[in-house]
Formats: sequence, C-alpha cells, structure tokens
Amino acid sequence: MAKKSGENRKESINLSFEIKFELLPQMSEIIEKLNVSLDAIRPYLKEDGGDVEVMSIDDEGVVRIKMIGNCKTCMQRNSTIKTGIESVLKSQFPEIKEVIEG
Repeated sequence: MAKKSGENRKESINLSFEIKFELLPQMSEIIEKLNVSLDAIRPYLKEDGGDVEVMSIDDEGVVRIKMIGNCKTCMQRNSTIKTGIESVLKSQFPEIKEVIEG
C-alpha cells in the first residue's frame, strides 16, 4: 500500500526528534564544533552588528541556524548564509547538505 506524502513527512519528523533526544550529548558536541568552525566568519558578522548561532542539525545533514542582531534583518542574510556560513561548514564537514535559517 502506498503511503501518502504527509505520512512520510510525519515519520521523518518523529525520527529526527527521537534521534536528537537519544543522542543529545553527541548532538551538543557536534553543534559546538559547528559553532567553533563559524569563528572564522564571526568577525565579519560582528563588524556589522550581527552574529550567528547553530541551533540544530538533523539526520539528513541540514543545519538550522539563528541569525542574531543586525543579521536578522539584513537584506543580504540569504547570501551570507549560502556563500559564507554554508560554504564554511560544508568545507569542514562534508556530511552537511544545507544550512537554513529557522
């Protein structure tokens, strides 16, 4: 029997939650490593009154970040995320597939 697309999404969300909950200590270490890797671009963000924080990473390699300060409302934030933040993280962690705000 074929599953509806909504069913697959629900299973994926539940799986991600279970993995994060069960592996919380390891996830904290991974998030800390990602945040340290971003220290290379933080001076540029802080120069403009902003910053970035890694919030989570899921089992599909999607990193969720939080833009802070002026970066939250900057018109160039999408470019900063893709060409700056995502590039830095992917170069050091090839298993990362995408960086998104949220």
